Amino acid sequence: MKETGPCHVPHHTKLHEKSCCAYIGCVGLRYRCMNLRKLYTIDDQDGNRCKYFGKWPFQRVLGVQELLSVVFSLANLAAHAHNMHKIRTAQLINQHRPNFGSSQGLVWGLWYTYALGSINAWWWSAVFHSRDTHVTERLDYLSADVSIVIGLYVSIVRVLGVTSLQSRLTWAVPLAFATVIHFYYMLFIKFDYGFNVTLCVSVGVLQQVMWCTWALMNSHPCKRQLVAFVVLINAALSLEILDFPPIIGFLDAHALWHLCTVPLIYLWYCFILADAKWATASAAHLTPADKQQ
Repeated sequence: MKETGPCHVPHHTKLHEKSCCAYIGCVGLRYRCMNLRKLYTIDDQDGNRCKYFGKWPFQRVLGVQELLSVVFSLANLAAHAHNMHKIRTAQLINQHRPNFGSSQGLVWGLWYTYALGSINAWWWSAVFHSRDTHVTERLDYLSADVSIVIGLYVSIVRVLGVTSLQSRLTWAVPLAFATVIHFYYMLFIKFDYGFNVTLCVSVGVLQQVMWCTWALMNSHPCKRQLVAFVVLINAALSLEILDFPPIIGFLDAHALWHLCTVPLIYLWYCFILADAKWATASAAHLTPADKQQ
């Protein structure tokens, strides 16, 4: 993975490069600068393509900077929206009264909220890939953080069997407080991309361990789909490590990662729907003492 530094820039392009990069504060001119430099600096000294400003140069289409990442982000959004509708439909079928606040409706409400958080995250991912600015970058990363925190909360509630309002607040309040502190650090102290990624990956791994351990120990009816999803999502994530330059200016490793997650969302929601139905059936047999946990 090569940055701009080692690249050789011919002398006759340096004057234009300086005049272009002088306007680096303007996103449009900055992106044009990347592509103009690309015309003259195809390779570095090792024969590898170069990055500019920490990013690969892409071919813009109608002002969209990373077309395929935008398309695949919207495909992920559509997959979550479709499955959110399936959750709502299944919840209405499995319960006579569609009340997300009831003990039986708790799990349906949790997964519905999870789907909403995921839709929001993928929307801002599409916006960020269409136009990389100071604001869209932060909205992309922080909305992804919110989605991950929601996922962690759902994991805790389901794995630990938390059902009472007081117990749920005991977990929700500290998680919300920690999220606000993290946002404050990222927005006002240091926007540390590496720290944010490490934190998100760590929380994601924790969720995977919690889910798999719990599902296997409790003979969950959809445990095979869960294990398959965990294996495949981690395999797809390895694409991010490859980080190759965009093929014909459009398809890079990050776009491929977004493409691979689309079918995996449906596999994940197979587990979610089975889990909600299983929880609804189990809740019908709980004693009053169990429901106070």
